[in-house]
Amino acid sequence: MPAIDPLRRQAEPSTADAELVRVTETTAHANSCSFSITRTEVAETLQTWVMDFFRVPPRPERPLNVPKMPDWIHKPSGEIGVLLPHAAVIGRSNQALLALAGFHVYSQGVEIFLMLRTLSEFVLEDPTGFRELMRRRIDPTNDSLPDTVFRFGVEFSDGRRATSLDRNWGGPDWQTKPPPSIHLGMTGGGGGAAFDWQVWLWPLPPPGLLTLVCEYPQLAIALTRYEIEAAPLLEAASQSIKLWEDAR
Repeated sequence: MPAIDPLRRQAEPSTADAELVRVTETTAHANSCSFSITRTEVAETLQTWVMDFFRVPPRPERPLNVPKMPDWIHKPSGEIGVLLPHAAVIGRSNQALLALAGFHVYSQGVEIFLMLRTLSEFVLEDPTGFRELMRRRIDPTNDSLPDTVFRFGVEFSDGRRATSLDRNWGGPDWQTKPPPSIHLGMTGGGGGAAFDWQVWLWPLPPPGLLTLVCEYPQLAIALTRYEIEAAPLLEAASQSIKLWEDAR
């Protein structure tokens, strides 16, 4: 019985693959052989069908109508604001503290930098309040506020107030309705023993005292007020540079 060449046996296609590939053996030299694989018409037809099935949709005749974000809801992208250092602890407990890390001042508003630090890696369940927001949308009749939600707010010298719980944006008409008298928007991220927030405050505070208020029951940070003079912020706002004349 003649011996079976193992290399040749591996090269022989199975019945299932026979329709898709054809293996051709060619002699390279006396002691070895090489193989070439060519597509059959069935494989080429399948490839053409796949390409026809997943066609890129045609480009729309006119640009999509993407709503423009209101100017008051976020910091301007066409403006170079002024960084204003200001380091201070504005809230503290035995296990955590909240620090003010400075400001990024623009012509119409100011970004506030906050830092939360803990002595150990606490599991912060809802530091941005997103879960609470979803819960309130599901059950708007529930007025309770869990201790897991971090609270931050500001008060102007003329009495205007805004907090991280206001949520001025949202709803069917938030892009067209008149802006509030004061707006506070928060984003943040972190984990373990550290969490940072970027707080957008609009408009600029009037002359006088600007009061920052914080509370975080989950970390035993009690309601705390911290006051600063608005004059340095207003001076920095006058130095912000607009990249274009119509920059917003």
